[in-house]
Amino acid sequence: MTRWSLPRLLVAFVCLATPISAQDETPPTPARLFLVPHPLSDAAVNGLIASARGYLRSMAERRVEPVLVFEFAPTRGADPSELFLASRLAVELSTSLAGARRTIAYVPAPVAGYSLLPILACDEIVLGERATLGPITPDDQPVSPIAAAALRDLADRKGRDRNLLLGLLDPELPLREVRTADGKVQFVPASELDEVRRTRQVVSDAPAWEGTTPGVLRPETARRLGIASLIVDQRSRLFSVFNLDADLAGPGVPGEIRPVVIPIQGPVDAVKLGYVKRRIGQAINERNENLLIFQIDSEGGEIEAINAITVAIAELDPQKVKTVAFVEDRAVGLAALIPLACDEIILATGARWGDVTHTVDRRGQKQPIPAEKVRPLADRAADLAAQKSHPRALARALVDPQIEIVAARDTRSGAIVSVAAEDLELNPGQLVRLGTVIKPAGQVLSLDASQAKSLGMAARTVTDLASWIESEGFQPPRRDQPTWVDTLVTVLNSQWMSGILLFVGLFMLILELKLPGVGLPAIVSALCFLLFFWSHYLGGTADQLEILLFLAGVVGLFLELFVFPGFGVFGVTGIVLILSSIVMASHTFVWPTQEYEYRQLGGTLLRLLLTLLAVAIGAVLIGRFLPSLPLFRHLILVPEGAEPPGQLTPIAKPPLDSPGPLTFLLGERGTTTTVCRPTGKARFGEALVDVVADGVFLEANTPVEVIDVRGSTAVVQRLPG
Repeated sequence: MTRWSLPRLLVAFVCLATPISAQDETPPTPARLFLVPHPLSDAAVNGLIASARGYLRSMAERRVEPVLVFEFAPTRGADPSELFLASRLAVELSTSLAGARRTIAYVPAPVAGYSLLPILACDEIVLGERATLGPITPDDQPVSPIAAAALRDLADRKGRDRNLLLGLLDPELPLREVRTADGKVQFVPASELDEVRRTRQVVSDAPAWEGTTPGVLRPETARRLGIASLIVDQRSRLFSVFNLDADLAGPGVPGEIRPVVIPIQGPVDAVKLGYVKRRIGQAINERNENLLIFQIDSEGGEIEAINAITVAIAELDPQKVKTVAFVEDRAVGLAALIPLACDEIILATGARWGDVTHTVDRRGQKQPIPAEKVRPLADRAADLAAQKSHPRALARALVDPQIEIVAARDTRSGAIVSVAAEDLELNPGQLVRLGTVIKPAGQVLSLDASQAKSLGMAARTVTDLASWIESEGFQPPRRDQPTWVDTLVTVLNSQWMSGILLFVGLFMLILELKLPGVGLPAIVSALCFLLFFWSHYLGGTADQLEILLFLAGVVGLFLELFVFPGFGVFGVTGIVLILSSIVMASHTFVWPTQEYEYRQLGGTLLRLLLTLLAVAIGAVLIGRFLPSLPLFRHLILVPEGAEPPGQLTPIAKPPLDSPGPLTFLLGERGTTTTVCRPTGKARFGEALVDVVADGVFLEANTPVEVIDVRGSTAVVQRLPG
């Protein structure tokens, strides 16, 4: 038996679909998709109608009658729309869109309240599998006579049953479904049933809402009663059945479309996530741009970063911002999930999309996706597809190799669809399997541009982005390029640069402790730590927690060095907090749970250990050789007349770096040589030692007496007088 490749299978799939829809013989009808907001607002209604009229005018100049598709997808938990706005939009849709071949209302999810009025104002209604219509009157509100009048008018205009629409408005209306001898079905209030029996021969008479919730139409019932003309599970199938070449309208707010191109290139990690979020925020909040085009050319990235980018894109308000994914060359690996979060997907000719089998770190190294992550990622892909009306089964197949995708006939619409083989068993009467296997089990789905278009995954294919923008009539978009801040953040987040910042910061901190007062080493150390946490904060790996832990660690060290001298609980706690904050700021996770996270943690700990070792070696070298260098000799205080280290006379008392005890200084009197806040330096004869003031700060040249010795530090107090 000859093995068929995916391109051949797709050709067979198209051939099977051709006799039914004759799409190869009839050119597709131009159409435009408008997303209707919920709840409605005055600005949204104005923008929606203005956009529709503008599109009709542009098509009239080309002598084309397009189809207008209005998608009603209310947000879960949103407040109901006002009656005035809903009835106004219904009037506009039913009376003021001359030049349109027809208007189609697409309802993928349940809709209730007055938002149902503009749906009933369209020429045709297409329902999703999870959609329901009604009830119209919100809970705990009386039936509005204005809404009743609007429904009667819509019923007359669109040829729908008046009483059925009034039943959606008032679920308590005693409505009967009556079938007469001529085969017609009509809905009659119980009080008018006798009159119907006198004038017509009634074959059957039953309660209108028998077996269902009063005032609510489910998809099968709505289609049986002629309210809905089609039931589909995704937007692309609607376009296929009606043979539409549809594009996505601009945002449903007044004003021109202002596009911006945001590139997503290379491995997608936490740094790239921070960049994309900043660019989205700047485009929407600072520049008021409302068409975001994500130009994707990536082989994948890290799971957490990809998930966060899809959330950031998918949660944008579709009434204010439209999102388009333009796959320029490739969107493979985990990067294939990003287009699913966008309202529209466009592929350049020759682009590749899919093959979600691996992760990619910031160095470009690929690792297989852990087996336990495959199912959650497949579910995430399906959820994104459902949210943006992309094919769910194909989206899941991009990730899960065990899913078999086959061609089937939808008995409700007659269309040829691509579904998961397991779904056929769940819907035996609805889907009839055909012989074509689009994706066999055992491999993930990988598509080129033509395959994505034929399967309904991509809205269209174009030669390049500029040609698509020109064909849509958009103004030239602003191309968002990385700024100097983005470049600096990327450089500072690299492993080698992070290591340098930590080394310099820690080394300068130790050097400052060797020198009196707060000077250049302290400033350099603070600057290095500031750059480290700033870059990692913008890069997405550090947050408020890591910064607070670091500051708490610094406070602990301050207390240990200046308030409670001696190496104790404050010092140990401070060091632990500082090191913990550095480790946590290097990852997006707090505690590793996956194998690749353990690898990342191990690498970070190894680099931190090497940095600390280098700092320790540097500190020893500084203590040993810095005082003897002519350039730095005056930066470190040594006894007056004393020789550099290694050349001390036998009678000289121990200098600062002497490891010997200082108990011989008890009771000795001397003079401070630096300010003691409370630590500093003091001279006792020829010996210059570290001292800590007891209780008060001391100025330089203050007479002091040693009252205690703690290790290599003497505790002094001011002499009276």
